[in-house]
Amino acid sequence: MYFSLLPDVQYDLKPIEYPFSRSEFVRVKNFFTRYTVSEDIFSVVAFFKKYSINDGIRLDQVAEATYGDPLFDWVIALTNGMIDPLFDWPKTTNEMNRFLLEEFDDAYGTIRHYEVVSNDEQLSRFGQVLIKGGTKVDETYYSGSRVFNINGTPTTVVNSSYCKSVTIADYEQELNEKKREIYLLKPRYLNDFVSEFRKTNLYSKSNSFISTKLKKSGV
Repeated sequence: MYFSLLPDVQYDLKPIEYPFSRSEFVRVKNFFTRYTVSEDIFSVVAFFKKYSINDGIRLDQVAEATYGDPLFDWVIALTNGMIDPLFDWPKTTNEMNRFLLEEFDDAYGTIRHYEVVSNDEQLSRFGQVLIKGGTKVDETYYSGSRVFNINGTPTTVVNSSYCKSVTIADYEQELNEKKREIYLLKPRYLNDFVSEFRKTNLYSKSNSFISTKLKKSGV
């Protein structure tokens, strides 16, 4: 369905034989067209709803459950900025374990970086936020200490008490979990979206114009 909505390009294959005055053309899909959705639109609750992808669920299955047709999987991919669903879709638990074992020597034991724990964790330990949660720090900082004003009293705090080490496995698994949170266009707006997508893929008049669905390009 997605490819049927893309416009075509007519390539001029030449020369094909002496005296090279004849041309042979091939018509192919224009895969270089790009359609992007502004991130601001996700704040409009009327159009989208948040969705959490369960382990092992495929893109086409989400499309079928949401729109009644697995061929609308491209709508979900486009509205969530997925360039390659094979990489932008979350890995299953087994796929992630295999990825970590194959790509890294010791993903579970190798520290990738250090970072400050979440604001909530700091609040529960110190009653205040010392440094913004998620801030990345180096090993020297992690191993040291700082003086903070806690409840009006200067207090020396060991940095490792509000920072944590993040292994390669921790980092990759967190990235994978973030991919589980996507936005789904509500079904009642599906036809309007497809219609708008079709319109944006029509060519306008130019030197290479043949029709609204076809333009020429020499090589």
